[in-house]
Amino acid sequence: MSRILRFIAQFPGRACLYLLVSTVILGGGFFSLVENDPPDNPVDWIDGMWWAIVTLTTVGYGDFAPDSIAGRWVAMFVMAGGLGSVAILTGLLADEIREARIHGRDETPELDDDIEHVMAILEAEMDKLRARVSHPEVVEALRRIHANEASKEEMK
Repeated sequence: MSRILRFIAQFPGRACLYLLVSTVILGGGFFSLVENDPPDNPVDWIDGMWWAIVTLTTVGYGDFAPDSIAGRWVAMFVMAGGLGSVAILTGLLADEIREARIHGRDETPELDDDIEHVMAILEAEMDKLRARVSHPEVVEALRRIHANEASKEEMK
């Protein structure tokens, strides 16, 4: 399973194409095998692939529909393949949009978000420090320390 996920992550376009093609070919083939009951209107492989494409795209013309339990299982396989393909395509498109936005701004969102967070923390800490340092007792203590250090320097 991890090999499949790694392949999808590295080559999402190829993975989507493979999933679509295999779903149409296998789904259409299995559909033509399990739904071949009516002798006056047999379903051939091409009709099965047509049905798989119509099912994948959720158009659902209704010219072919599974009647048997096995045909409905094949339909679930084809529908799952369509959902998986849409998920991969959506992720691929979202990634391309994100890359274009990052390239346009010439920055990474993670670093930008981190810098803004650090700046907000530093600003809050500086406000706390200013409040402590500007307290009259602290100001007086700092003046005494400075005066003591100045008198020590004069004595040397």
